[in-house]
Amino acid sequence: MELAVVIPVYNEAQAICKNFAVIYDTFLQDDISCQYIIVDDGSSDTSWLEISKLQKEYSNVSAIRFARNFGKEMAICAGLDNIDAERYLIMDSDLQHPPKCVKDMLLLMDRSQVNIVDGVKQQRGKENFLYRFFAKGFYKILKKTTGLDLNDSSDFKLIDRSVVDTIRQFRESNLFFRGLIDWVGFERTNYFFTVEERVEGESSFSLFKLMKLAFNAILSHTSKPLH
Repeated sequence: MELAVVIPVYNEAQAICKNFAVIYDTFLQDDISCQYIIVDDGSSDTSWLEISKLQKEYSNVSAIRFARNFGKEMAICAGLDNIDAERYLIMDSDLQHPPKCVKDMLLLMDRSQVNIVDGVKQQRGKENFLYRFFAKGFYKILKKTTGLDLNDSSDFKLIDRSVVDTIRQFRESNLFFRGLIDWVGFERTNYFFTVEERVEGESSFSLFKLMKLAFNAILSHTSKPLH
């Protein structure tokens, strides 16, 4: 299989079917052939029922359901672990990672012969002021303590099989996906995109989750806090 699309989902029952239809139709129009794997990260709403409908409607959709909420990082890794392809696209289900950009990302990978195409936020879209403030602070601390410069980075990435094979060797229970992608190396290039507005629903990513992710990211990449 040439391309696998990994989509983590948490409490997206109201929008997942409608949003997936947009992703599917866009890829169809752009002549992108792929298999989809949707990972339900222990949703507390009826997301799994909606995902099951997608499996019945689309022959190229498979899905995984977590027994509880383990976090987006683990959902992404589970998706990568359970599907084989030459290339892997990681994108959100809420259309903030624009499906219309994927064709250009594939062409960029072909043209530049890199292993990783990083989706970098050119414009972040609407964000809560406190969230933006803490996010900026997190990236500054992360860069100072670990050397990882992930400002305006995202989980919107196109990676090839060699990168995924390396990621599969990590068995930590707490993973920071963006940091891991940066840490493993490989040839890479940036693809700049504008974050689209959410059509329906609200983000489930709170300040508490951001702080928890920040602690996990820092502790996963440096021993400075221990010292």
